[in-house]
Amino acid sequence: MKDLSESKYLLWQNPRYQAAVGSLIVSAVFTAVAGLLLAVQVYHLKVTDERRSSKLESLRAAYRTAGPDEALAEEIRQLDTLYRRDHLARLQFLRRGSGLFVFFGAVLIGTIGWVRSFHKTVPHPQPGREQTALQIQTARRARLAVSVVLAAAAGGALFWSLRVQPAAGEEPVRSNPLSDTQTAVAWWEQMKQNWPVFRGPQGCGICPFDNIPMEWDGASGKNIRWKVPVNLAGHSSPIVWGNRIFITGADTNRQELYCFSTEDGTLLWTGSVPLAPASQRQEMTVIEDTGYAAPTAAANGVFAAAIFADGQVGCFDFEGRLQWVRSLGVPISAYGYASSLTVYENRLIVQMDQDYEPGKSKLIVLDMATGKTLWEKARPVPNSWTSPTVVELNGRRQILTSGSPWVIAYDAEAEAELWRLDCLSGDVAPTQVAAAGLVFAVEPYTHLAAIRPPQSSEANQPAQLVWKAEGSMPDICSPISNGLLVWTLETDGNLECYDVQDGSRLYSEDLNAMFQASPVLVGDTLLLLSTKGKMMRIKADRVFEKLGENELADTFTASPAFGPGRIYLRGAKHLYCIQAQP
Repeated sequence: MKDLSESKYLLWQNPRYQAAVGSLIVSAVFTAVAGLLLAVQVYHLKVTDERRSSKLESLRAAYRTAGPDEALAEEIRQLDTLYRRDHLARLQFLRRGSGLFVFFGAVLIGTIGWVRSFHKTVPHPQPGREQTALQIQTARRARLAVSVVLAAAAGGALFWSLRVQPAAGEEPVRSNPLSDTQTAVAWWEQMKQNWPVFRGPQGCGICPFDNIPMEWDGASGKNIRWKVPVNLAGHSSPIVWGNRIFITGADTNRQELYCFSTEDGTLLWTGSVPLAPASQRQEMTVIEDTGYAAPTAAANGVFAAAIFADGQVGCFDFEGRLQWVRSLGVPISAYGYASSLTVYENRLIVQMDQDYEPGKSKLIVLDMATGKTLWEKARPVPNSWTSPTVVELNGRRQILTSGSPWVIAYDAEAEAELWRLDCLSGDVAPTQVAAAGLVFAVEPYTHLAAIRPPQSSEANQPAQLVWKAEGSMPDICSPISNGLLVWTLETDGNLECYDVQDGSRLYSEDLNAMFQASPVLVGDTLLLLSTKGKMMRIKADRVFEKLGENELADTFTASPAFGPGRIYLRGAKHLYCIQAQP
């Protein structure tokens, strides 16, 4: 018995044994903590999230039964956002936390073997007091060193589990991986109740909100709720979802997506998207009219994504956490890349029209949660500067695109082309719009085409050219229609109005101003924002009538965005919020 006690005493004097025991304790604690946290997340995933999901289904069923109910819709939106935010965070933690648990478990098993190896060692004679004191000091240092190393490893692993800055590559680099069946989906009605893409819901430029102010003044501050500076330049337009506004900015060194608060203009976060390799950026064509940040971002209520002139796409969640980066290659474009993104539910849609001859252009549809390619289609067009739009036509949700010589529609829910029509030529930049069952597309400088798509029951039937209106057409601004009339606005300020039924021109008016922002429609009023900050109000009627104008001392090339009771304008220097003051 005495020999056994003496052996244990001698073993404990061994500094390496003490270090092994210390490592065992530290790794056991970290393994237990990781396991406990995983168990908590599994519980919430299986119990809390299931309850929320069931409640959401009940509320949505009630909404479908009861019809439009703003209070119920708001409750659904809030619960849906809370559910998706927490659910995605739990999935991220489980995936990364499982890796941590396995890592610490492996360390624990290794330290158990290390400790057991000392029990097979024959004890050495008892050392002297001085040597014992030295060994104790050495053991303490060893235990401290091991603890520090393990703690640093744990901290680094935890940081990695919560946020990883991805590098650009051909395949998406994901810091919040989800399976294909776990992607976040924003339903169609939510999309129509926000301003999530260029020119708003369905890309039509029509404001869906009430109480929009019609008068303001930059000099006196009348109805200017707030204005805030924008860090980097860009021609991209603002988009709005709920209480967040997103815009992009870029120069030769940085590419950024900004998220502002709608309440007071506070910059909530800045998301950085890595530049393409320098060797690729040398091949870029960038002119002042496009710049490095011409494409408008897109949001679906869970994620916001941005694309830049070098073909780099970055996606962030609404808290500013980078989800993935995708390198699509620097577009070959005569004037620089400018096609805005659009979304349909969990799909991010990229129109990559490039090169001077057909062959390299394509439409790319990405999973917005992961960055993976869901499908892509080759496009028989050269470079264009139009943007894709998702619209509901003839009972189908369609992706509309324009590029010489085709207007092409794709099924938004499947990998399929629905129809195409040869009606354009040249450098096409104005984006098509849909209204009254027709699609309106502009060939710069020459004509406006009205297209009737085939009905859903008319499978494999061609689209029809209803009429073609000859005239001096815009090379930048997109057309707009209220279903009865369609307007076009030239860069040098010529506003023309056409009848939807037969394409007859009702008037042509010179506004004596320059325009790059596309027109928007609020009720029965057209709003036209000139490059020098004059917002002209024109009556949306068959006869031209100017109702007034407002001024802001800034330069404007981006199109307006809207929220309930508000207008958001992106100038060269500031982002503005306009709201009628009580």
